Amino acid sequence: MSEGITALMKENAALVTKNLRYFFRILVSPVEFISSIKHSSSEQLVSATFFAALMSILNLVIALPLFRLLGMNVETTSYFVVDTILTYGFFFIYGSAFHLSAKIFRGKGNYTSSLVSFLYLKAFSPIGMIVGIPLELIFIGGIVNGTDIISIMSSPLSFVELISLFSLLLVLSWYLISMVKVFCIVHKLGKTRGSCVVLVGFSLWCLISVLYEFPILQLFYKAYRTSGA
Repeated sequence: MSEGITALMKENAALVTKNLRYFFRILVSPVEFISSIKHSSSEQLVSATFFAALMSILNLVIALPLFRLLGMNVETTSYFVVDTILTYGFFFIYGSAFHLSAKIFRGKGNYTSSLVSFLYLKAFSPIGMIVGIPLELIFIGGIVNGTDIISIMSSPLSFVELISLFSLLLVLSWYLISMVKVFCIVHKLGKTRGSCVVLVGFSLWCLISVLYEFPILQLFYKAYRTSGA
């Protein structure tokens, strides 16, 4: 699978290079980046979708050693295809949740603007993946072994895992603050309503994750676990 990812990136080298520049711009100044693009256009949604796909591939590459440690055979075309479909599906579900929240608080931006903003802000996900590697090992391992999400989250942590958790919370705070600023721009909201939009949207994200995404991932990961692992 890693060879297929490399080939795909080579075929789209120019797009990859442009989106890598976007990656650093978003991390440094997300508001400036979103303000500089036509976030309400369907063409920009296509570009944002490609960017989110690139971030998803990057996350998968970072997670490959973890999957190998857990005895999972993920370096196959079928895994890549199904993982991509699931990732895209939940990206749009979560983006829709944030748009619904924006509408509840009388945001003036359209659905495309919400999705474009959400997809471009996936730039933060590889950073979270890197700093959260010790926790990802526990989390993915728990899902593969059929452990419920409450038990996974209540597991005692080592010193290294606590450092990872602290770092991950910093990245999450950075991400949520950036999202507040961006949604204030695209939906023409003040800071208070923008904060409420993100709080409700993030709460819906967590609820959907626990009720639907985690059970689906559990079945998915189990299907690719090698026998006897």
